[in-house]
Amino acid sequence: MAKKKKLISVILVIAVLILAPPAANCAQAENLTIEAAVNSSYNYSLIDEKIKLMQKEWTDRLNSSKSQVNGIDKLIELDDKIIKIKKYLDEENYRSMRIDIVRDDFADFLLMYGHINYMEALIIKAGLIESDAYKKYTEEFYNNDQIIREYYEFQLKYMPDNLPDKDRINMLSAKESSVSQVEALIKQEKVKLEAQTEKLRMDVVKTYTDLIMGQKSLDNARNNEEESQKVADKYKNLLDHGMISSLDYKEAQTELENKKNEVMKAERVFDKYKTNLNILMGKDENNNITIDQNISAAEVPDISYSSLQEQLEKENINLYVLRETVVDPAVARFKIAGEELKPEDDLYKDIQDEKDKAEMEYAQTLDKYKTAVIQQIRAIRDTQNTSIELQGEIALMDQRISLLKSQIKAGFATDLDLLKLQNAYNTLKTNMDNLKYALDYQWQNLQYTVHY
Repeated sequence: MAKKKKLISVILVIAVLILAPPAANCAQAENLTIEAAVNSSYNYSLIDEKIKLMQKEWTDRLNSSKSQVNGIDKLIELDDKIIKIKKYLDEENYRSMRIDIVRDDFADFLLMYGHINYMEALIIKAGLIESDAYKKYTEEFYNNDQIIREYYEFQLKYMPDNLPDKDRINMLSAKESSVSQVEALIKQEKVKLEAQTEKLRMDVVKTYTDLIMGQKSLDNARNNEEESQKVADKYKNLLDHGMISSLDYKEAQTELENKKNEVMKAERVFDKYKTNLNILMGKDENNNITIDQNISAAEVPDISYSSLQEQLEKENINLYVLRETVVDPAVARFKIAGEELKPEDDLYKDIQDEKDKAEMEYAQTLDKYKTAVIQQIRAIRDTQNTSIELQGEIALMDQRISLLKSQIKAGFATDLDLLKLQNAYNTLKTNMDNLKYALDYQWQNLQYTVHY
């Protein structure tokens, strides 16, 4: 009994939500296909124009990021050189120090400190190894540890201090991930605009199919009203001939009034959906339209949670951006810290904490999306189960109608009893048909959640 009450309540909710009448004055109405409605909403929203306007900004941001990386490269290269020179001087590693000597720079240093003259500097730079000047350069200066030390000390004099560990790691991290971060953010902005387009399409499709379902529900409501009117007229005739009581006639009139009220409700709901669709298309809310009632709802395929989960992690734009802008940079920074620092250093521990927090944030966000997907799958399952239950109810009602017709012939039931049952049957079948559209939208909404 509880299950049956739940089923009836579901049916009533569906009936209230989808009842809708057609547009009045159809002769002057706009004949609107679903594709035309979607295109009209796109044109009104100007999303394509927004994407075009953003293209230049995206290009400028990406170029700026690449330029920043080039600057970082130069700073890191200089810092590496400073660190190497300091290490050479601390260890007095004169043999290794000669490996990094640039001949032209060394010649300029010797000239500046008066060790050689201008002509000798030119000969050394030219690499004339057979010349006396070049031999002097090799024997007296290049192989002189003290001169080599003075050369590197001279270089340090005109160089900045090497970067603090934190700044160096920040720069190395930026070099690794700044471009990919900007690319990810640009992609997110692009996809957000695309998502607006997709969301708009879904809104139009849902409103359009609401009108289709409303038309089907209205046809049912009008048919029920027409049949109720026939029975009421028949009962009035029987009452006039003294063949039924006034109470029986009043009951028939009450059924007719109920059906008239349902038609009025359907007209109000239709106006609401028509207004919504016109607003989505950027048209006057009173714009009169007719719709294609023959559109079919898509069949929902077998749902695999594992496949959807894989698709979610691979294709969801927000998860992608979180990986590219938060998680991957934190992991890269931690890897750099492992190369530049010792595990016992406070900075190393701080960077490790940042990485752990980034990975936790990603895990929590992924879990949120998984939960949303599970909930939507359950909603689809509920709709599918309701559809199966309605099929069973319709089959049982078919049998009851056949039985009732036999009882009427035998004088054990009335036309009014059959009318009430037939009206309920018609409404049940309409709700059954309309569930296909509800299921179609739920499936599209699930796909939207997976991607956006």
